[in-house]
Amino acid sequence: MLVRGNFGRRGLIALLAVTTFTIVLTACTWSIVIPGPFSGSYPTTTTSTSVLPPGSPIVGSGTSAKAFLELPGLTVPASGLTAFASLPGAKTHYTTADNGRSLSFSNCLVTQQIMIDPLSTVTLTFTNCKILVNVSDSSFGMIGKGGTLNFVHCLIDGSAEPDQDWPLILEGPAATVKFSEFVNNTDNARLDTAVDFEWNYIHNFKTVTTSGAGHSDGVEVYFGGNSTIAHNVFSLAGAEGGTGNVNVTNDFGKIANIVINDNVFMPGGSASVYVRSDGACKCGAIKNVQVTNNHWYASTSDQWGGFFAAWSINNSTSITGWSGDTLTRADGRTIVTVDATQSQP
Repeated sequence: MLVRGNFGRRGLIALLAVTTFTIVLTACTWSIVIPGPFSGSYPTTTTSTSVLPPGSPIVGSGTSAKAFLELPGLTVPASGLTAFASLPGAKTHYTTADNGRSLSFSNCLVTQQIMIDPLSTVTLTFTNCKILVNVSDSSFGMIGKGGTLNFVHCLIDGSAEPDQDWPLILEGPAATVKFSEFVNNTDNARLDTAVDFEWNYIHNFKTVTTSGAGHSDGVEVYFGGNSTIAHNVFSLAGAEGGTGNVNVTNDFGKIANIVINDNVFMPGGSASVYVRSDGACKCGAIKNVQVTNNHWYASTSDQWGGFFAAWSINNSTSITGWSGDTLTRADGRTIVTVDATQSQP
């Protein structure tokens, strides 16, 4: 089921998912309440190319519904979360003095910014944690910069920050973000290291910020590489300054080896996928980007998934693999191929 909403400052009509979730068990059907704004159902159609067991949770509805390995977001009641600050090992600033430490935090509520020095090698793992973003910091984000950072079954909610926000900035040795849900943000995750970003649901972006300067992306890669962006659902509809679901632009340095596979791109933004080698670093072409088995969905206003195009690529040599990508037209029935030669299929 879908509803209509305003498409940011352009006032375009976009599609937003309604929050319902159902689980099917053999002959009986029953419903559960999931903490946070997760939405889902159990239609028979799925866009995932992965082989998943019967009864796998579904994000979305209708032809754009996608089967997930696990339910994204919290799997425990939000009311029972423990304040992060009260947990052993919890700090708001990790430094090189924490090198070699590996800390795990579960069922926690994060309401304070957590900064990790760029040279720190600490490992922090957050499982079933709600991260209530309440800072507008484009350098460290709400959580980030160095260290190895892992997020599993987290809810990253930017509703406490009225301006632009950068929830996760990942620039350390490596990072993992899986089975998590992002809501009420502008720039959700910056993947400037080797990041495994899979099975996440990114939706309900900020429609208005106090500065009016929102530049909204699903995920961003501004330098680095060796990242996988796979099996996610992005819905950029209505975002202030909506740009792209996946924005790979070499603004801060060289980029190589990016896999964009089996994602759902709902209508919204200027173009769903950006691979731009004309970024601010002026450091040559992005190398070895693979775009495979992704599924774009159009609306009457975003007829190529994005308002202007399905993708924006300025250097074709950046793309070393492109196959299995499709666009479902606004009628919900017509499916066409999205290839690397035609940005408006």
